[in-house]
Amino acid sequence: MKKVKKICFKLLAVILICVMICPVSGTETVHAASISKDRAEQMYVYVLKKWLAQGVYVTVNNDISNYVTNTQKKPTGRIPLSTIFARDDGYYTIEDLNGDGVPECVIGSGVGRSGYMIILTIYNNNIVRLLGVFRTTGYATPGVYYNKNKNTFAIIQLTSARTCARHVYRIRNNKLSRVTTIADSVGQMLGNGKVPVFYYVNGKKVSKTTYMKRYNAYVKYAKQLKQVIV
Repeated sequence: MKKVKKICFKLLAVILICVMICPVSGTETVHAASISKDRAEQMYVYVLKKWLAQGVYVTVNNDISNYVTNTQKKPTGRIPLSTIFARDDGYYTIEDLNGDGVPECVIGSGVGRSGYMIILTIYNNNIVRLLGVFRTTGYATPGVYYNKNKNTFAIIQLTSARTCARHVYRIRNNKLSRVTTIADSVGQMLGNGKVPVFYYVNGKKVSKTTYMKRYNAYVKYAKQLKQVIV
């Protein structure tokens, strides 16, 4: 139990301070109406601590490298939830990602190195539900961007020193679905001094025009959400 509390504190230090000031009750349900960010934070901490104490395993069902420059998808695997919290470095974002008035929670481990990221939500009078677990790369920290017009959000991270992936997702009825993945990759300098740039949609090479249509629709006007590094 001491180890679980220590792990939680490392990654969720700021949130846990709020919990100490305003203790979380034993309930695990909420109303379908909008809830405040403070209340959502308390619920996420409560459930995460419970899951960690129970030794819960989660399925890594997403990978930042999937559908970037090819259509291959890396195999899934199960890991202890504690694996995500076992490092000293981490980050989190608590913001509404689908416009329903209920803040989602994005928590990750590994700042500047490979790690994992989970997305949580609160839905329909039930306990906080696990939406997805992502395997992240070692190139910078993933950013989360919200598109208010589309009610979608994008997870953006480099998959190599030259390739940037932009995964667009939508949350509906407690389900996480991928809308599209777009990527651009800078090639090696040519003999004439020009540096080519390659564009991809869902892992397939496309024209810049096709790429920009997706980019303008889902990413261009998306707002980067505040990310707390702990």
